[in-house]
Amino acid sequence: MILLLSFPAPKVSSQSFTVYDLLNLADLPSNNMNNYLFKKGFILNHDLQSDTIQASFIQKIKGRKKPGGVQQSIDFYLNNGSRYFIFHTSSSDEYIEGERRLIKSDFIYDKGRDINKDSLLLFQKKNISILASIELKDSVAGYTFKLKQRKIPDSVIYAEDLLQFDSHEFLVSYFGEKNVTKDLYYFSEKELKKCSVLFNGTLYQVAFVWGDENNLNNLSYIIISNVLPTKDGRQNSIANENNAWKFQSGIRHGMSLKEVLRLNEMDFDIY
Repeated sequence: MILLLSFPAPKVSSQSFTVYDLLNLADLPSNNMNNYLFKKGFILNHDLQSDTIQASFIQKIKGRKKPGGVQQSIDFYLNNGSRYFIFHTSSSDEYIEGERRLIKSDFIYDKGRDINKDSLLLFQKKNISILASIELKDSVAGYTFKLKQRKIPDSVIYAEDLLQFDSHEFLVSYFGEKNVTKDLYYFSEKELKKCSVLFNGTLYQVAFVWGDENNLNNLSYIIISNVLPTKDGRQNSIANENNAWKFQSGIRHGMSLKEVLRLNEMDFDIY
């Protein structure tokens, strides 16, 4: 944090919309978006042509538009229960300042990356992730903050309910920091992969293996077992007990073949 604060502050021209406003927008119900963005100087874009974007907002034109001014726009859409807000700006200064504001707002990110050089950075906090990216179109740079707001589950009862937790940060925000630990999953003695373990050393322990090890997100798969092939799992195994998580079908860890046959209500083949 000291290193970040030591950077000289960029000169950012006064704009009607910032990354802080993007975060405030995500806190609002969808039916309040129009009024909020109108007060920020945006109107609904009626010329939108997109199969995915459900609403697009562009800046209101006040008098004669100055050439070379900063261009901003906001898009919105829903997908699989998550809300997406996309903030576009033509200002590189606004882009760098936006990333610094996210860091000051306690968003986590891969600290091995350089916000002044890397063109793609992921910021995460609770059920919100923001992908900051730079794209070239006709040799002109465009800067984007894509905010994804996951729906917080009403309850988690079955093992299938765990699949919606697609990042370590989202797990911590729901189950609490004390109940989620970072660990290493052993594919073999030489092949390891970063993972997160929920309720380690209990009958409800679960390992989440991530596709993106730097950001601990992009869920690859989940392991439900009484003995986990993880570094801490070897010390905190529950070898003499069965894992307590159940599936919606009624299948659970440690079931006998007789119980599975009764649940299936017919013969089954094992290949």
